[in-house]
Amino acid sequence: MERCILDIRTWMLTENLKLNDDKTEFMLIGTKPQLSKVNIDGLTVGNNDVAPITVARNLGTWFDSNRNLQEQIHKTCKSGFFYLHNIRRIRKYLSQESARALVHALIMGRIDYCNSLLFGFPSVHLLKLQSVKNAAARLISNVPRYSHITPVQCSLHWLPVKFRIDFKMLLLTFKATYGHAPGYLTDLIAIKLQTRYPLRSASSLTLNYPSVKLKKTLGDRAFSSAAPN
Repeated sequence: MERCILDIRTWMLTENLKLNDDKTEFMLIGTKPQLSKVNIDGLTVGNNDVAPITVARNLGTWFDSNRNLQEQIHKTCKSGFFYLHNIRRIRKYLSQESARALVHALIMGRIDYCNSLLFGFPSVHLLKLQSVKNAAARLISNVPRYSHITPVQCSLHWLPVKFRIDFKMLLLTFKATYGHAPGYLTDLIAIKLQTRYPLRSASSLTLNYPSVKLKKTLGDRAFSSAAPN
């Protein structure tokens, strides 16, 4: 890795570019068992010794070494409740439309930003974001804290957080299928070819499942070799 960084530094110097050594960070990503097998104290980048970090920010999204995006959810909820507290202090001076515009600009944009990364996450993690959204809906509609929130969100035409994530994934898939998405997304989509048999699914547009090859472990090989033919 240090040799690779050195080559990058050399190439950047030829292009009249500069690598900020004091701003360089690196993070080891993997599961907890995988990270327990790795012991790296740091890397030497130029004249600086860079220590590994557990959380890094990239394009406004927080990534952690275990890839569970807990820090991203925590930061989003923290900033959301911060802006809700400030808007609540001036809520009596605002109309419902003005309060809704502020909530959309300062809170809903943060909840929806890169939320496709949370696709398939357990509901226990998404409930934290849903609590911010519920508080924002109560603030706009001026309803009590313990009132039923579903009719309020229906009046605002808001989907729950989980369905907003599903909607974004479906929208990206639709655009990638019909060529309205960037190439790096379109290349991931493959349409299932129609068979010669008159199946009911022949008239529908079905995506092809990606092929995944499972590697046999040492125990599986030993079991297969010991099994009778």
